[in-house]
Amino acid sequence: MATYHMPAQLRAAFYAILAFSEIGDMQRLYNLFKKKISEDFLNRGYHQWKSEARAYYDSDERLVRLGKSMEPFVTAPTIVIDQLY
Repeated sequence: MATYHMPAQLRAAFYAILAFSEIGDMQRLYNLFKKKISEDFLNRGYHQWKSEARAYYDSDERLVRLGKSMEPFVTAPTIVIDQLY
């Protein structure tokens, strides 16, 4: 498997955990992995902070489809992203 797929797969695992599990400190878990789950955006040329914001909003967009949101679990980035892709 190509490594460029890994950040998106990690995000998928992360939002599945958020949607279907109860984890005590989700913010801590997110902080541990936010650089890894945003590497695909970093590789596209975005700065680290923008990459992390894009990964957050990508996860949130997918959670919304499941009737959930990142906000109750993880603090939103201070940067606003106009379009993810």
